[in-house]
Amino acid sequence: MLQAQTEPIKVYMWAEIARATGFSYDFVAEVGYTIDGGSGGFTATAPGGITDLTAAVKNL
Repeated sequence: MLQAQTEPIKVYMWAEIARATGFSYDFVAEVGYTIDGGSGGFTATAPGGITDLTAAVKNL
């Protein structure tokens, strides 16, 4: 999922990750809690790093 991301910034929700990976929602949410602290997902930048992120912010 992350390697195929084309959007400069994308929010991944645990339910989406569970469906895509075949792991149960409960498992993904439990493991992911260490990343998000209970918000239900995380935000990732696309491969390309800060250059793409800077361009995305400028276009807001």
